[in-house]
Amino acid sequence: MNFKKRYTKFFIVLLLLLVALSTTVFAIPYNTKYYSWSNPSGSYSPDSGSVRIDSYDFSQDQVYVHAYYMRYDDTTISSIMSYYNNNSYYPGIDITDMSDKLTYNGYYSTNYPNPKFDTDDDDWDGKWEETEITVLSPSSIKTSTDYYFDVHFREYSQGTYTGTINITASESIKQFTEYNTKLFNTLKQMSYSTP
Repeated sequence: MNFKKRYTKFFIVLLLLLVALSTTVFAIPYNTKYYSWSNPSGSYSPDSGSVRIDSYDFSQDQVYVHAYYMRYDDTTISSIMSYYNNNSYYPGIDITDMSDKLTYNGYYSTNYPNPKFDTDDDDWDGKWEETEITVLSPSSIKTSTDYYFDVHFREYSQGTYTGTINITASESIKQFTEYNTKLFNTLKQMSYSTP
């Protein structure tokens, strides 16, 4: 019996330590929305893709945008290479809060080859509502890869909001240290809401 008590205490202490030291927080989204597109205009645009938008109720509400399954066929890759070889244009993906209620939260992730990440405050109001990646190695885009681009936003000021996020394909040219958009095509316009 003493043996059983000792091991029970040991496992309880071990469990409490694991819970206390855990750095992973699991949260259930307040709201999740799914979108997709296929056959967009813009010869440089991914031929298809999907987007999931998750809204979380934290101390500052968060909106996570996960664009995934972005695929390119041979014709699209040939068009991208033509823009690159003839105009020095680089392809990219842009995710922007069109309602100007959110700001970039410091996290992004992508599997695009050699991406240059950038944020912009287009209207100079202190919110970084535009996020984008520019692919600096366009010849490395492959038909066999599902590409993704994830961005986390947070609300700029406390409140309950509804708004619109656009995901856009682009072709950009390097000007000094920036890549500025020359061509763009909206792939999907999506709604979000915060708690």
